Amino acid sequence: MSETIPEDGREAGIEDETATDDRDETLLQTPDDVGSADGGQETPETIIESCDLDVYYGSEQALQDVNASIPSGRVTAIIGPSGCGKSTFLRCLNRMNDRIDAARIEGDLLFQGTDVYDESVDPVALRRRIGMVFQQPNPFPKSIYDNVAYGLRVQGRTDNVDERVERALKNAALWDEVHDRLDESGLELSGGQQQRLCIARCLAVDPEVILMDGHRDPQHAAGRPHLRQDRRLPDGRGTRGVRRHPEDLREPRARPRRGLHHG
Repeated sequence: MSETIPEDGREAGIEDETATDDRDETLLQTPDDVGSADGGQETPETIIESCDLDVYYGSEQALQDVNASIPSGRVTAIIGPSGCGKSTFLRCLNRMNDRIDAARIEGDLLFQGTDVYDESVDPVALRRRIGMVFQQPNPFPKSIYDNVAYGLRVQGRTDNVDERVERALKNAALWDEVHDRLDESGLELSGGQQQRLCIARCLAVDPEVILMDGHRDPQHAAGRPHLRQDRRLPDGRGTRGVRRHPEDLREPRARPRRGLHHG
């Protein structure tokens, strides 16, 4: 079954946070951006790169000439106003747009040097390497434990499942709240807890990249202190791409940043 066209399907462009266009300056810069975000450290390797990326939903162009690079082992925030194409860009990275019949992608989108839209790339295998946490929590109608263990079982990784589940819940800052009720349904958790459960489910299978499609739900805002803890990459591994709104710039934890605006 095909999906509907996302609400952010409008023409947009992407640029680095150092852009000087006056209309976008408030979106792309904060006082925290002054100086080197890397603190003098060595420039990390690029893990994802787009070149002249265009995305269409039927005859409507959603993204135009997107040129961006995402460094390995970092949290990269993609920022911009509602409807500018942030979710569309994220969904390109692990080919979730394949599920939309009207979607058409042009240009190059590389993951570790390989075009993700090459005929040789298996989308299912790609999504195991590039996980995604969606805008709205989508826990399975299973126990908290089985939600986190689901991906491990599907992949046949049956060793140390208990340890992996506990580690994932701790990294998602949820363990302390659910450790004594892992048999309860994940659907009985609050909205913020369900979102962290989905993060734990993603973390459990150790993807190389995690895409986090953030949203503006007040419950989500209340849970930000927990998500801030989660942004610490477990064991120094992994890359995060976080979709955020301009007001979230007051939280300077995601670096580098990429700004997305209407083209």
